[in-house]
Amino acid sequence: MSDLKVSALDRKFLANARKPFVEVGELFGVSPEFVAERLNILLSSEGVLSDRQEERLLLLEVADLKDEVLRRLRDVEDKDFAAVANVALRALKTIGERLDSRRKLVDADIASIGQAQAVLFGRAFDRALSHVVKVLSADQSVEFVDGVVADGLRLAVRELEGSVVES
Repeated sequence: MSDLKVSALDRKFLANARKPFVEVGELFGVSPEFVAERLNILLSSEGVLSDRQEERLLLLEVADLKDEVLRRLRDVEDKDFAAVANVALRALKTIGERLDSRRKLVDADIASIGQAQAVLFGRAFDRALSHVVKVLSADQSVEFVDGVVADGLRLAVRELEGSVVES
């Protein structure tokens, strides 16, 4: 959130973001509408897609949890250190696994969208090509039309190969 100044009140809103806006508003003496608007701004900052707002909130919570764990570990007695550290590590591991799971879902959604766009592009291209072949074949020989189509397809292949992004 480098382009957005986050106040102490904003941090409190984020810490309570899973609660109903009415409840958060009552906690801090502001209207539920203000809470909703401010959380939307905070979670949408830096162009984050709304589908990623939950992940963004989790990352903010992980950062807060890490800070809290480090603070507590500094103050814990030696005999309790291992127990406190173990609880903290399990919590961070659980959150990390949840984020990994969400990332896999997002990746699957992106792949699905890409496949749908490819099918749509293919249909549109096929319709356009069929139209061109139909119009040209009325005035031209079959061999000429086939040659023009083959040339056009080679141009399309070169254009698409130039745009392929390796992952």
